[in-house]
Amino acid sequence: MRNKNSGIKRLQILYLPIIVSLLSFFIMAVISYNRSYKFMKSQMIEKSNELVELLSRSIENELERNEQYQNFNNELLMNAGEYVISHKDQISNEYLNEIAGIFEIDHIYYHGPNGELMNSADGSFIGWTPKSGDSIYNFMESGENRYVEDVRKGTDTDDYYQFVYLRAEKGEFIQLGNRLETIEHLMPQKIMQSMEENIIDETKILFIHWLLINIW
Repeated sequence: MRNKNSGIKRLQILYLPIIVSLLSFFIMAVISYNRSYKFMKSQMIEKSNELVELLSRSIENELERNEQYQNFNNELLMNAGEYVISHKDQISNEYLNEIAGIFEIDHIYYHGPNGELMNSADGSFIGWTPKSGDSIYNFMESGENRYVEDVRKGTDTDDYYQFVYLRAEKGEFIQLGNRLETIEHLMPQKIMQSMEENIIDETKILFIHWLLINIW
């Protein structure tokens, strides 16, 4: 009996402190891990939110800059059109081609009051007249002196363009524009694509952000 009690006391003296120490160490490790995990998670979410805000501002600024550039481009087309109209006595296919080269414009068309195409920078479509429903016809009948179109499909082609129009005093009007390939870098979807191509690493962080929110 005495040996049994001695064995129990020896166990208590030798092993119990070790067990208690190991248990305490394990508990502290778990507490430390949970605190570190929560801290890291909080930091990742905070940094990801900051990145989202930064990217949003970058996209907004990029769209704003491109909108300003597009307005500048449209104004350039208008100025070129006004210059042509102010020198309409010189208008010919060759003259319009020269102006297109100077201002780097893809297409310039000069229409009579009834919409008939009198001259073009590339010499094409001479004698063509618009039909009811055509964008050119709509401008011709609108009575407006200046108009900027959205990007649209060509009247007689499968290509896409953006045109501006200016009307002269006697009803004739000038049509100037560019192919979509020339101005597509100004389109919002192209801006977004460009931004995405330049933020590959940031996109990975955004994915982590998504995981944090939706999984944890």
